[in-house]
Amino acid sequence: MAPGKSKATSKDDSANSKSSDGQVLDIAQLPIQQVNQLAQSLDKELDYLQSSMQQMKDIQSRFVSAKDTLKSVNTENGGKEIMVPLTSSLYAAGTLAGDNKVLIDIGTGYYVEKTINEASLYYKRKIEFITKQMDLIQKKLVEKYNFKQVIMELLQSKIQAQTSQMQQQKAS
Repeated sequence: MAPGKSKATSKDDSANSKSSDGQVLDIAQLPIQQVNQLAQSLDKELDYLQSSMQQMKDIQSRFVSAKDTLKSVNTENGGKEIMVPLTSSLYAAGTLAGDNKVLIDIGTGYYVEKTINEASLYYKRKIEFITKQMDLIQKKLVEKYNFKQVIMELLQSKIQAQTSQMQQQKAS
């Protein structure tokens, strides 16, 4: 082991946690207040990860919807009147060009003209990327949730031990 590094041992490795400087801490040795702070910190991390997961689902849904919409666009629809959404509640009348090209939003107000096939491939790649990111977030969520369960069990046992010790002192 490197100088300055120490490893606390425990019967249960899930009760060990790495500190910010790389040392392994035995969380079973922490006082109740610090264990409670750790649990609160994990709650915040879980909330953040759940929020991130929801945002990813929303983005994925928009990409899937855009890709599905491309299936209804074809050259035979050229010249047809449509309502073009300007905002979520404002539409303007428009006419389809029918030239097999679409403008796709690539983010931050930038649009790129692509053929329907190219646009479909673009959205397919985006959906795959978002799905992979969601898988990573899901793994982190499970890991953090399991760690929180360990922390909550430890906190509960410490509180029970403290309560028992206080009752014994009163009885003495």
